Amino acid sequence: MGRENQASVDIFSGNTNFNLKELYIMTVRTIRECITKINELSDNAVVYAKRINGQFGSDSETILLELTEEEEGLKVDAIAQMKCPGFDYFLEVLLIKEVLEDEHTADLSQQIESVIQYAEYDA
Repeated sequence: MGRENQASVDIFSGNTNFNLKELYIMTVRTIRECITKINELSDNAVVYAKRINGQFGSDSETILLELTEEEEGLKVDAIAQMKCPGFDYFLEVLLIKEVLEDEHTADLSQQIESVIQYAEYDA
């Protein structure tokens, strides 16, 4: 894929470099930052994260993908291999928002733990 077809948005710096036809990837640094910025993220995005010692943690590196219609029919592992090797499916942004609705009074650490627990055991 040539540079003109790549799309990325760093939601923390505000820097953008994308072709509107191909906007499908956003970089978020960690699960913690993803949860902190969750209301700024597209409900259609899917979060992929790197495991630390075999587990997701608040400092796990993350990438958000907005899948094309063709990609929506693929298995999440196949998408990870194609788009973000070394990352595993974590959750859809919409699911994270739903988990956090039940945790709105919890502190950030509790919210992160609830989302990780959901991703590991309930998704």
